[in-house]
Amino acid sequence: MAKRVHIIGCFSIVNLLIFILFPNHIFIVFAYYIIWWTGLELCEYFLFSHNKSRIQILISYYGIAILLLFITSLVDWRHDHSIKVGIYPYLLLRHYGFALICLLMPVYMTAITKKITKLLKPFALIAPISYGIYILHYPILIQWQLRLPSLIDLPIKIFLVLGLAYIIEVKLQPKINRIFK
Repeated sequence: MAKRVHIIGCFSIVNLLIFILFPNHIFIVFAYYIIWWTGLELCEYFLFSHNKSRIQILISYYGIAILLLFITSLVDWRHDHSIKVGIYPYLLLRHYGFALICLLMPVYMTAITKKITKLLKPFALIAPISYGIYILHYPILIQWQLRLPSLIDLPIKIFLVLGLAYIIEVKLQPKINRIFK
């Protein structure tokens, strides 16, 4: 099974190299395939094998990708001496770096992960409405102008976002799901 991780890793690295040389949407999608595959390998690790060999292989491919992106970032930085974290190549470096952290944390830092999980547990209360919050926050909090003092404006908007997200996600979505089953 380690063979499949090598295939995915090589596939992603080759596509990352092609993307660096010839930027194209399809190559970046294929380069990101390893990030998606990491989720699959983590699932396999936690549910079945608890064998770190494939995880370690993934880590080496992440190291290669991050090294390539770091070199690309240095070359980019030498041109204008600025780091634009939201655009290429820094954005890709952030994505691969974060994916590597997401791979390392649960496998190698379980004690820390357990503490972080306890710390984040209160956020489980809003988890059922998180997508509703995501889609509603910008139009309500940012775009909608009530022209009230901020001490009144912000609580009203937060209440609306949370209330509408609850109605959409908890009350309406299950009914919609039943209709389309």
